[in-house]
Amino acid sequence: GGGVGDVNVFLGEGVKRTHPHCPDFPKLDILEVTHNNLGNVGPDTGTEGLYYHVKTEKGEEMYMDVHATSFKSDNAGMGMRGAFGSINVAGNTEALLHVSFRDFETKKPVVVDDFSLSFFDLDHDQSGLKALTIEGDWSMAVVAQETSLLVHRAAESKIAFHATEESEPGDPEDPNVLTLNQYNKAVTVRFQHADHFRIGLQVKTGAQVNRIFEFTGGASILCAKSPTGKALPVGQVYVNEHQLKVGHGEVKHDRKWWWMLAMLSMLAALIFALIFIISSLHDTAAKVPGDSESPSYRPPRSWC
Repeated sequence: GGGVGDVNVFLGEGVKRTHPHCPDFPKLDILEVTHNNLGNVGPDTGTEGLYYHVKTEKGEEMYMDVHATSFKSDNAGMGMRGAFGSINVAGNTEALLHVSFRDFETKKPVVVDDFSLSFFDLDHDQSGLKALTIEGDWSMAVVAQETSLLVHRAAESKIAFHATEESEPGDPEDPNVLTLNQYNKAVTVRFQHADHFRIGLQVKTGAQVNRIFEFTGGASILCAKSPTGKALPVGQVYVNEHQLKVGHGEVKHDRKWWWMLAMLSMLAALIFALIFIISSLHDTAAKVPGDSESPSYRPPRSWC
């Protein structure tokens, strides 16, 4: 089969064309769930959200906060299953989730330089067909060479993965050891200079049967081996060119440019307002009694 060297990478002008390898996609260790109340379905009470305690490859500890803007389910299987993050989604619905990060000590928002997430078991059965959408600060996405996923680019920063293959018994137990069937139903997504992104988890079915989506903080498509220790054939790489350049420091982050533009616009408006006020005061001071422009002034009559 093919290997990493057979990967096709689509990059824009000015971006170096390289084939990704396992070390190129940093891990994000998911350590534990600290609060479990996504969509206010519990099992915890209080603030809405699912909070994961995570650690980057550089040793930075933080919260990965998952909040629901649209979500229907129950709390069975919610949070974690072994090394896998786990989110339960009701049949015939789409969970719309917002993911962001906070420093573990200060609780203040942070930007994460570089990390990866892998999603598994994207298939369909009598309970429904799964679909995954990622939108925001992702830079690269990688699938298996013989992937069963239908990939769709809705926009530069939005990518969707739709299941086409029927489910087979046996969920992954180790994200780094996958059967070919498990591997072909997975996808790895890299995020660079990310402060937030959006995830859609959809279950397409006529029946109200829940399905569970599982993920880990690593690059299983690039790093996983078969149960016999063989390399698995990597396939297509999809690139969000702008975010890749942001991650490489070639362009600035959009939100920073918008903030600077807004500040410059406010400053320009203030300067124009000050000029107008000063000009008005100057005109008022210049129009004093006896001025040739004063309505009371009359030129002397000529007697010649």
